[in-house]
Amino acid sequence: MLRLASDRFSHARHNLLLVGLAVFTFGGLSLAQLIRYFLGADAALGAGSVTVRDIRAQTRASYISDIETNRQRELAQAAVQPIYTPADAQVARRQLTIARESLDKIAATRGMTSTDATEKLRQLQNIPNLPLDGLTAKIILQATDQRWTLMDSQCTSLLDESLRSNIRTDNLDVVKARVPGLISLIFSSEEASAITSIVTTLLVPNTSFDTSATNAARRLARDAVRPVERTFEAGQTIIRSGEVLGPADVEALERLNLQRVQITWTDVLVVLATSAVSLLILSLAVLHSSGPTRVSLSRMFLSAFMLILALVLARWLLPGRQSGAFLAPLIAIGMVIGTWMGGLTGVTAGMLMGALTGMGVDRQIESASFYAIGAVVAVLALRRVERISDFVRAAIIALMAQLILLLTFELPAWQISRDTTTLALNIASALAGGVVSAAITPLILYVTGWAAGVTTPLLLIELARPTHPLLQRMISQAPGSYHHSLMVANLAEHAAERLGADSLLVRVGAYYHDIGKMTHPYFFAENQLDGKNVHDQLDPLTSSRVLHAHVTDGLGLAAKFKLPREVRAFIAEHHGTTRTGSSYARAVKANNNQAVDDSPFRYPGPRPQTRETALLMLADASEAIVRARRPSSPEQTDQIVRSLIAERIADHQLDLCDLSLRELELVRVSFVDTLRGMYHPRVEYPELPVTVIGENRLPAVIPAQTA
Repeated sequence: MLRLASDRFSHARHNLLLVGLAVFTFGGLSLAQLIRYFLGADAALGAGSVTVRDIRAQTRASYISDIETNRQRELAQAAVQPIYTPADAQVARRQLTIARESLDKIAATRGMTSTDATEKLRQLQNIPNLPLDGLTAKIILQATDQRWTLMDSQCTSLLDESLRSNIRTDNLDVVKARVPGLISLIFSSEEASAITSIVTTLLVPNTSFDTSATNAARRLARDAVRPVERTFEAGQTIIRSGEVLGPADVEALERLNLQRVQITWTDVLVVLATSAVSLLILSLAVLHSSGPTRVSLSRMFLSAFMLILALVLARWLLPGRQSGAFLAPLIAIGMVIGTWMGGLTGVTAGMLMGALTGMGVDRQIESASFYAIGAVVAVLALRRVERISDFVRAAIIALMAQLILLLTFELPAWQISRDTTTLALNIASALAGGVVSAAITPLILYVTGWAAGVTTPLLLIELARPTHPLLQRMISQAPGSYHHSLMVANLAEHAAERLGADSLLVRVGAYYHDIGKMTHPYFFAENQLDGKNVHDQLDPLTSSRVLHAHVTDGLGLAAKFKLPREVRAFIAEHHGTTRTGSSYARAVKANNNQAVDDSPFRYPGPRPQTRETALLMLADASEAIVRARRPSSPEQTDQIVRSLIAERIADHQLDLCDLSLRELELVRVSFVDTLRGMYHPRVEYPELPVTVIGENRLPAVIPAQTA
């Protein structure tokens, strides 16, 4: 009754935890999809953000746009030309006076009869207010008095005419450029060039920028612009998906209370439905890969948490990242979940992750396919984890699949745009994402194994090394038990592979299931090399308790050396609540072959909770019995294994481990095949006559080696 009540409580507790896990997963998936309404690119849309969906006006609304009004005012102000003061007559008079003085000096220099031409040129080039270049000075000296008189008059009139117009600093060059066109055609090209040089040298600005008048005009222009009103009808698209927001767009979202994407009841229902379907698909995958009731809750929780965390980060960070979205190391999530929960669950999680992530970014179909294919291929390529290089190989294969898919989507667009930079950036991001995935997958598994006590393949690989301190102690202190553990490991591992169970976990569990025997190795037959059985000198109950102690001693050593919980389960459950048969038989014999209470002779348990620990229980007992009885034929071995399995079923030892009768039949066949190879009969070698050759004693005939 107590055992039945305990079993019911265990089942109820397990089912309650499963319900809690389902609620956690459903809530987490829903949160992951709704996160963009509160965080990230869609949460607080700002200038430069890229929208991931169309945003429409909820009702008809109008508002005065400060952005558009200011823009129109800036345009009106910029259209006002700078205002300058009127032409200053004093400037014109001053320049004409300078011109008259300079021209008189030129005439005086020309009239010098006692000065040679070279000196005249020098004096013409050194006139203070009218520096002339050498060519112009030569033209002036070569001109006749009559022509010079005409040139002098032309310079004065042109300068007077030009200075009557408004000459500003910014149009001085324009006024100078007009001078050649104003010269009379009676002058030769050389004379016109000299006149142009004299006049343009004397031209200076005669007006200045009127700051106050210009500012006043610009203020009037700004004030004349009326406020700009923007109106949106109900349902009108304000911003389309994929557009980069400008200041006016952000203002429109603020005024219409749409800067944060509004959550509608339709959005909520879609999210809840998507989460429910995703949870159903994940649950079916877990049930198909792990059995209907007994699954590793810790691994399930970590897998759900990892999937939810990846989706939250993806929906928060990836929208609008363009090439940066390919950098996301989502391949790692598929490999981690596949390592924890098996290939089917890993593939399912990878497909869901790709679909849900793609819904939150640009180019949804391409993105969803990219993420899903990468995760699925990585899980399928990972298969059985034996070393860290397996993760690298799987990541490389997944990356190749992603690159093929990426080129399939990108090359048609590239043929049109010829945007090689974007294509190269996308490929580089995908390569970087694959490298990061290969690097962080072992890191995630190691950290979770250390921090959360989850038995990861990397941890099991480390524990399987014969250099582990516990195994080294067992080799030296209990060599018989160590050899027995190796045999049991081979037996259970082969059966686990046939069932699709965790064969690596079974092998490591078998290595450590009997470590408690190191405390008192001489109490166990495999370590009694002298043939004396200590138990013959003990009463049956004491003998039974001594044998029971190797379980509690083993758990103490496991805690001391911090073996993971799933490995410790093999120590506690490998005998379940079975009886110590030899001690109980002696007790019955001492009681005149009358039945006695067997409860003191039973191991403390618990009974096997998983298929893996149940396989070890059957393998442990089968190996011990076959080794003790040494059957002479496969039929006898089969009968021993068949009887043992039936005995364990009848004793209710396999009630909690979810091994079906079909699976037990596969276990029986596997055990018989393996035991036949381990304990097959050998041909006895006959003694051979010896031939004496000199001082050497050699066999007359060397027999052929027999297996």
